[in-house]
Amino acid sequence: MILGQEAVADGSHEIAAIPELLRVLDLTGALVTIDAAGCQKEIAAQIRERGGDYLLAVKGTSRPSGGRSTRRSTGPARSSSPGAT
Repeated sequence: MILGQEAVADGSHEIAAIPELLRVLDLTGALVTIDAAGCQKEIAAQIRERGGDYLLAVKGTSRPSGGRSTRRSTGPARSSSPGAT
């Protein structure tokens, strides 16, 4: 388990600090978990580009659709383990 912490600049918010933190971590083969504030396409893409997988919390109240589009867009689970199906 690796925990990371990045200071948030005055007047900023955690969404701006998350990419900075991800840049300094080796994400190869890691599962990155972030709360609903970090549920951003760019953050998910950065994790995948760096070799990691992600588990992002989604609040049903964050979109008028109540999360329907999120459920519709998720694909089947995949494994990065050799020989796994």
